Amino acid sequence: MTDTDIDHDCTNEIVCPYCGHSERDSWECSQDTIGAFEHECSECGEVMMTEREMSITYSTWKKEQK
Repeated sequence: MTDTDIDHDCTNEIVCPYCGHSERDSWECSQDTIGAFEHECSECGEVMMTEREMSITYSTWKKEQK
């Protein structure tokens, strides 16, 4: 499998660019890290660079009147 065959950019989970394995519990990996960090694939054992990006959104609703 080549790098271009694996969708690993801007995914909801960490996807290994070597074997395509998707880490189901990506949120547990380096929880205190925002930005780039090293991560070892739990499937093939290759070490990859991983970048966590965070986005903040807001929701609003009407305040109930008494």
